[in-house]
Formats: sequence, structure tokens, C-alpha cells
Amino acid sequence: SEVTVNDDGGAVHTGTGAAVTVGRSEKMSKSLKNVVDPEAIIGRYGADTARWFMLSDSPPERDLEWTDAGAAGASRFVQRLWRMFEEGTEAVPPPGSEPPDGVSEGDAGALRAATHRTVAKVTADVERFRFNVAVARIHEYANTLGEAVARATPDAALAWALREALETMALLV
Repeated sequence: SEVTVNDDGGAVHTGTGAAVTVGRSEKMSKSLKNVVDPEAIIGRYGADTARWFMLSDSPPERDLEWTDAGAAGASRFVQRLWRMFEEGTEAVPPPGSEPPDGVSEGDAGALRAATHRTVAKVTADVERFRFNVAVARIHEYANTLGEAVARATPDAALAWALREALETMALLV
């Protein structure tokens, strides 16, 4: 944010206008002694975003490359989930409600099947320490869940399946 790229491709310091040489991008690593304290990302985006970024960006055996774009993407996802929960919880029955008839059929059945498949896959990925793959599956499930929230209707079966799906998403994340 302190460097601006000109139309000719040259970089200058935003405050002074002095020319800046752009170096190559390096991964952060304790062995390279170039680690960045995550407090800046936590201060800007919050701890949930920092945690999500760390899990989603890289497999555990590779060094993590902290980027503003990566943190911003994680922040957008966290905000998307927040909005989904706000919108989705308006249409669902209270916690502990008994499932109505037809909850295993139609749109409700499809949502429940996607929920249970996702739990099985994410569980397997976490057990294998493939956190970035688990996060990718959660992103896919968020798309399914977002569609269900958008379709929320007075249909009692779909509303019940949506509550189950939202609770599951909260637990997975």
C-alpha cells in the first residue's frame, strides 16, 4: 500500500514519489529469517481470517507465503459465511426441532446428502493432515449452502435441512 505502480510499469513510493526497485517474491520461512508477524493481518482482517488463510493456503509440509491478496480472499470468505448465516437463520426452525416428513426427499434430501458427504470428506482430509484440501471442500460446500439459503422457502423439510446444514458448516469451519 506504500508503493504505487505507474503506467510505465515502474514502482514509486506513494508518499515521496521516489523510485522503488521491486524484488522477487519469497516465501516466508523461519529458516530464511524472513517471517512476518501475523499481527498485521490479524489487526486488519481479524484472527478468524488469519486462521482460515493459514489452513487454506498451503499444505503443512510447505512454507506459507503470506500475501495481502490471500488474506483478503480469506476475509471475503469469512464475510460470505457471516452473511449466509444471517440470511439462512431467518428461515430455519428452532434448534432441536424434530425433522418433518419429506426431509430425505427433493431439495431437502439433496442438501442433506451434500452435508453428509462433505462431513465424511472433510473428516478424512483432516485425519490425513490435508487441511488445504479440507478447506477447498468447505468452499465447495459453501456454494451448495449458499444456493440453499437463496432458495429458502416456507417448505418445512428444506428449512429443517438448512438448519442442519448451517450447524454443520459452523462445526466444520
